[in-house]
Amino acid sequence: MVQEGRLKQTEAGLVADGPGWFVMNAREARWFDKPGQGWSVPLTGYDEYEAETFFPMLGMAIRVMQPGEPFGT
Repeated sequence: MVQEGRLKQTEAGLVADGPGWFVMNAREARWFDKPGQGWSVPLTGYDEYEAETFFPMLGMAIRVMQPGEPFGT
């Protein structure tokens, strides 16, 4: 059975602090401004290492786009 993961408070917001499931309010999460992609909360880690280590079977993010911005990755 998968154990509950830990969340760590950082200056920029909450982040997963290891493997496991968790529930987090998106307002409390760490947001990033990615040029050309808008503001986002990467739910599986900030970089490839975090994504592949903590969540190897999942890849998704919440993105906030401004009016007129094209959607694309």
